[in-house]
Amino acid sequence: MNDQLMDCVNYLRRNYRSSNEQVCAATGVSNVQLQVWMKEGKLHLSDYPNLSYPCASCAEPIRVHKLCVSCSTRITSDIRKLTESGSGAVAQPMKQSDWKPLGNPGGFKISDRWNRV
Repeated sequence: MNDQLMDCVNYLRRNYRSSNEQVCAATGVSNVQLQVWMKEGKLHLSDYPNLSYPCASCAEPIRVHKLCVSCSTRITSDIRKLTESGSGAVAQPMKQSDWKPLGNPGGFKISDRWNRV
């Protein structure tokens, strides 16, 4: 594993503008492993402008945090709407089997879990 990481780092030092796909093709490392190293901080995205990893909700390429700006804004507004609506019902914890989205292709939505309670 360390050899693969060193191969990636050496490749990126010579080709710092490479994309995820180019790094994977040149070094033989999987895209998933490359993303893991980025999230663990082993590859610093500030040094490599074309590297990115997917948003946890919609899979858009991002460089910081876990959610893209649009998903973060959407979830924040969903929370705000639900708290302002004052439904009065006390939310019960969900069973893990109920965590699947209700068919929304746009990723996780707070209202999905709130409405199932």
